[in-house]
Parts: sequence; structure tokens; C-alpha cells
Amino acid sequence: IVQNKTLHLFSGSLPDNSDYDKVDFNTGIDAEEMSNIIPNNFYELILADPPYSIEDCDHYGCCMIKRNKVFKECHKVLDKDGYLIWLDQVLPQYRKDQFKVIARIGMVKSTNHRFRVITIFQKL
Repeated sequence: IVQNKTLHLFSGSLPDNSDYDKVDFNTGIDAEEMSNIIPNNFYELILADPPYSIEDCDHYGCCMIKRNKVFKECHKVLDKDGYLIWLDQVLPQYRKDQFKVIARIGMVKSTNHRFRVITIFQKL
């Protein structure tokens, strides 16, 4: 049996699939406390696309997150040398002795849309 090693945080309407696990308000698992349920040092890859603002939360029916708290949780459940790919409008606070930035990619969907950055972190 191959264990699932990918986690989608804030997965929203992403369909269920055996290729990845999901953490979102729809799954009943809180990203700010997921290490209470998810084993430590488990995932090789975490993909995160958190709500950017209160307006986004109102639109999607979710709550704002404490990015620094979620980052700490990601560090716990991410395996050594694993990757965290974070899409956001801001660069979250992170400990440089726990993660290193591998790359940053700017992204604009189209005119009059928000600029977002994909930051690829590697767990040290």
C-alpha cells in the first residue's frame, strides 16, 4: 500500500481523491491544530492556498487563519526535506532555521485582479 504523501490545505471545493489528503473547514480538521490529528513528519508535499482576506472568508464561508500558527503546524506534519508550496498575497512569517525559500513566483490572473505569490519552502 502506497501512503498518501501530499496534503492540500484550504482545499475548498477540490474533489476527494486518493492521491492526496485535504484539510479545510469542510473536512472538520482545523489547519491551526492539524498536528493533533495528523502524524508528525509525514507529508512530502503540502499545497496551501489560504483565504487572503475577511472578504474572501465571507465569500467562501470560512474563517481567517493565523498564518504563523498554520506554518508551525505545517512544520510539524511535513517530513524532513519536504516542500510547502504557499500561494498568498503576503509572505507569512517563518523561522529561517526551519524552512528555506527555494523559489518565489509572482502570479496575476488577469487585469484588475490581485497579485499573488507562490512561495516554495523546503523544511530543514
